[in-house]
Amino acid sequence: MTPDQIIRAFLRVLADESVNFPLNDLSALSQTLTALQDRPISNTALAIKEWCKEHSEVKEAVLARRREVTEVEPPPPGSEEIILKNRYPELIPAIKDRNNVSQQSPQQNES
Repeated sequence: MTPDQIIRAFLRVLADESVNFPLNDLSALSQTLTALQDRPISNTALAIKEWCKEHSEVKEAVLARRREVTEVEPPPPGSEEIILKNRYPELIPAIKDRNNVSQQSPQQNES
């Protein structure tokens, strides 16, 4: 998978409420990605990939989503930095939204 495919697949998994995300670890990933925002997109994808290795349910979901994102035409060569600027703003809000959904779910079950 290309770095962009990893990020796009991960974003799709974040939006899937049926996938269980560990909140503390997701917050740690958010901090890691924030630190990498000015780095090449390959660093961001590697951080996501490494994080997924420790979370098998998320990893399997990302691998399943790769088929959905491989159908999209690949970016032109040399456009890595443009993708970084377009993808990073999606990642952190998506992680925060997922944290909010995950925190609300236990509260709703208690009611």
